[in-house]
Amino acid sequence: MKKISLFKHSFLLPRVLAISVITILSLRLVQANHFSPQDSTGNYTVSGKLKDYDSGWIYLRHGEGLKQGQQIDSTKIIHGEFTFNGKVSGIEPFLLGVHYKDNKGNILPSKRYQGPFILSPGKLYGEGKFELPNFWTFSGTKEQDEYNTYKTN
Repeated sequence: MKKISLFKHSFLLPRVLAISVITILSLRLVQANHFSPQDSTGNYTVSGKLKDYDSGWIYLRHGEGLKQGQQIDSTKIIHGEFTFNGKVSGIEPFLLGVHYKDNKGNILPSKRYQGPFILSPGKLYGEGKFELPNFWTFSGTKEQDEYNTYKTN
């Protein structure tokens, strides 16, 4: 009997898993909206530390769905720290991006995006290293913590 692989390319697996988690979290949010009160303000704060990137700009953009790739905000990195504030309705996957730098520290026009993390109302903290792809850790909201648990299982 011949085996059929759904994932001929291993790079698709993390993306499929992320979409699955987002779908599950979205369904939980719909259920929560029907059965318990939610914070109707939708305010979020995303703060964090980029350990090897002292200054520059960091960008927040949509990670999946119809708005994929749409940049929604940017903020200055000061001494490796940054903060975004805004409003969001529901929960959505997002990415953070910074400009590449050459070996002399000069900022280049291209950007590297990392994530995803789950943006939802509340306070979220992220920490990472620019030089290590996918080395970001995020925590602070119930939805992000559930996503973290899912990723480690």
